[in-house]
Amino acid sequence: MPTAIFRYLTSSGLSLAADGKATDLIDTKNQWTNIQKIFEIKGTPAAYALNGNVGLGGEPELHLGEKFRELVNARTPHPIPDLVAYAKELAKLLYSWLADAKAKELIPYFYGYHEGGSRTTIAHILLFGYCKGTPKEADIWVWHRDQVPGCSAEPFDFARQNPRPWGSPPVWNALLSGDPKFSKFVTTKIPPKDEIERTSLLDAAKIGESYIAACDSDEGLELDPVMCRTIGGHVHIAAISPTCFLWLRPPILR
Repeated sequence: MPTAIFRYLTSSGLSLAADGKATDLIDTKNQWTNIQKIFEIKGTPAAYALNGNVGLGGEPELHLGEKFRELVNARTPHPIPDLVAYAKELAKLLYSWLADAKAKELIPYFYGYHEGGSRTTIAHILLFGYCKGTPKEADIWVWHRDQVPGCSAEPFDFARQNPRPWGSPPVWNALLSGDPKFSKFVTTKIPPKDEIERTSLLDAAKIGESYIAACDSDEGLELDPVMCRTIGGHVHIAAISPTCFLWLRPPILR
């Protein structure tokens, strides 16, 4: 289901924010508000975030996030020398697990959402961190084509989009344009493009929090009802410097 994640690269580090809401794909009345979506990769200045349909069903239920955490814990060099190569290695391992589970009928049906093309997205796993002092980002795309799974990983260039929001593009554009309907959510001014990297980590975190609050509002729901109806709950926020990961606002552990 749609998730609000917000990544902001500053000159002193990366700020990450995510909402805590999750919705049952089968019975949409079942919702949780304290789901963790950002996870530290221990021993290295890096983290990953989950976005999409991570509960895969079955008996017992298989969970994409739990499997990925298992792979990370078993295969994380300290520090990570190349985040993109690391993401590609994890994507291969994740694909093998998915294909094997599907062949054994442990996963009854892949749910997903179309993002264009012939493939249906199941989830995105987003990796962020520093390698030898340089900020890096890699996106793992988990998808299926006619219920046949696939998994790939690609780098993302910060120059393409910074800050980078996931969730509701219309809400983010409304904040950027200064739409008066959303002015009450802007606690920290979004800087012009040439000043973005000079933003402090604390201000970057506040901007991410404002974006998620705007998605989780009546105004957001009116502007983008499809995406914003599954965004909300406890907002957790992390920062990654070239040397460490730390929580600015930790998730609520269940």
